[in-house]
Amino acid sequence: MSDYQGHFLNASQGHLYLACFGKLADSHVWLYLPPFAEEMNLSRAVVSHQARSFADRGEAVVCLDYYGTGDSEGELDQTNADLWLQDVCDTLAWIREQGAASVSLWGLRFGGLMALRFIAENPDSAIEKLLLWKPLLDGKLLMGQFFRLKQVSESMKGGAKVNWMARVAQGETVEVAGYPIAPSMLQSLVDMKLNKLVLEHPPTTTWLEAGANKIAASVEAVSPIWAGHKLDLQHCLAPAFWQNPDCYQAPELWDQSLQMTEGR
Repeated sequence: MSDYQGHFLNASQGHLYLACFGKLADSHVWLYLPPFAEEMNLSRAVVSHQARSFADRGEAVVCLDYYGTGDSEGELDQTNADLWLQDVCDTLAWIREQGAASVSLWGLRFGGLMALRFIAENPDSAIEKLLLWKPLLDGKLLMGQFFRLKQVSESMKGGAKVNWMARVAQGETVEVAGYPIAPSMLQSLVDMKLNKLVLEHPPTTTWLEAGANKIAASVEAVSPIWAGHKLDLQHCLAPAFWQNPDCYQAPELWDQSLQMTEGR
C-alpha cells in the first residue's frame, strides 16, 4: 500500500491542504483538481483509491483542496475560481520544488475544466499529460444546476420561486446546501466555458466520460479544440459517484484510467 501524507502549503491566499500519495522526488506526479462543492466530498473515496493505484505503480499524486474548501484555510465566500487558478500555480511550484521528475494534471468535473483552463492560460507550463474525468463543459450550466437545489429546498418549505442566480449576480451572497455563493464566485464560474478555451499545445489527454454508455454530442462538439493534438476520448460505465453519497467504488473507471495512462 502506498504512503500517504498530509501537507499544508503556505500559498498566495493562505494555507492549502495537500493530500500526498507516494514519493514525489524523482517521480511522475499527478496533481488532482477536485470538483465543486459537495461533489468534492462525495468523490473522495473513489479519488483516493485511484491515487493509491497510481502510487502503487511508481507514480505520486497530490490532491489539492482549493482555498476556502475542504481542509484548506479560508471560507468559500472569500475566494473564486480565478483565485483557485493561483492555488494550482502555487501547488505546481511546490511539487517541482520537491524534485518531481514530471507533472501531469488530473481533474474531475469542475476540476477537469479548471485543468484545461490552466493549460490554456499557461501554454509553457510543461504539463506532461492530462487525465479528465467527466469534465464540465460550461460553468454557467453548473451554477444553474446548483441553484436549482436552492429552489427545491425553498419550495419544500413553501417558498416562492426566486431567480437565485440573478440575486447573486446583483450582489447578494446566497447559501446553497451549506455553501455560500458570493457574486465574485458566481461570475468567475459562469465565465468558464470549454469551447472558449484556446489550447495551443495541449499535452496528451485522456478524457473519460464516466457514467455514460456513449459520447454525447455536446462533448464531440468541443473535442476539435485539441486541433490535431493527442486526445483519447472514451466513455466509461462507472457510476456517477460524485452525485451519490453511498457510492465508494468505480472499478471500471479505475482500471480504464490505469490502462489509458500506462507508459504515456
